Amino acid sequence: MASPLASCARGQVQIVRFLSNSAALCKRAAPLGPLPNEQFEGQDVESLEKYRSFTRYYRVAEKEQKKLHWWKSFKQYQEAGKVKIPLDEVRAEWEKSSGPYGIQRVAEHYGVYKDLFGEATFVPRVTLRVHYRNDEEGLLPVYYGNVVAASEAFAPPEVTFEAEEGSLWTLLLTNPDGHLRETESEYVHWLVGNIPGSQVLSGEEICHYFPPFPAKGTGYHRHVFILFKQEGPIDFKDELRPNPCHSLKLRTFKTIDFYRKYEDNLTASGLAFFQCRWEDAVTQVYHQLLSEYRICFLH
Repeated sequence: MASPLASCARGQVQIVRFLSNSAALCKRAAPLGPLPNEQFEGQDVESLEKYRSFTRYYRVAEKEQKKLHWWKSFKQYQEAGKVKIPLDEVRAEWEKSSGPYGIQRVAEHYGVYKDLFGEATFVPRVTLRVHYRNDEEGLLPVYYGNVVAASEAFAPPEVTFEAEEGSLWTLLLTNPDGHLRETESEYVHWLVGNIPGSQVLSGEEICHYFPPFPAKGTGYHRHVFILFKQEGPIDFKDELRPNPCHSLKLRTFKTIDFYRKYEDNLTASGLAFFQCRWEDAVTQVYHQLLSEYRICFLH
């Protein structure tokens, strides 16, 4: 965050200089019209014609006010709803420029790095697009902290990302807020390794997808997708869970331990996460999939 360095005394012209710890490069676009006083650029101020009286100044100002300037017509054009902004192009440019740093700051704000990687952080250079299918609304996107109902995340999502041909990836979905016995542990909801390119369905499913099951009274739970780029094929036999895996003990997980074990071959590259809390649909998960009674925390 920028902070002021110095300022002058009261009654004087204030000069404030700011320092910032962040910067973004962007292409400078041409102005939409002439800049103020552009017609006087490069001229000697003393040689310009003077008004010499308020009456003459007032007449010139009144005449100028009645002219149709570019900024007035542009405002009318904008208010009429005729200004078209290519949102897809804007988002694509954002993802390639300052987007990864913005995502990093959001993840830091939500404590994602701290709870998954300890003191370590990373810039999510690869855009991870995650969508759950919703019968009523079509595709439900996962961004960076938006709310997704447990009933909407019952089935595995569609995950896409840009990847070079021949590259290998690992996709993780984990919940750092939901462990019922160990506060420092997580529950792994999905783990797929050795993904060829961006073909998630062609990867090795180490632990099959399990829907969110936040206990009643525990508030919102973060469900975090982490995309790792592999240096080459990895033998994940020590991580394999049975299919189906309805045991919370077998789903107990720590991202930092997993990463440390394979850090020579894994690089964290992408991130997305949503928040989810208890609803009636979660009861069915406990009864049908976990074969346990509904768990409720009272405050």
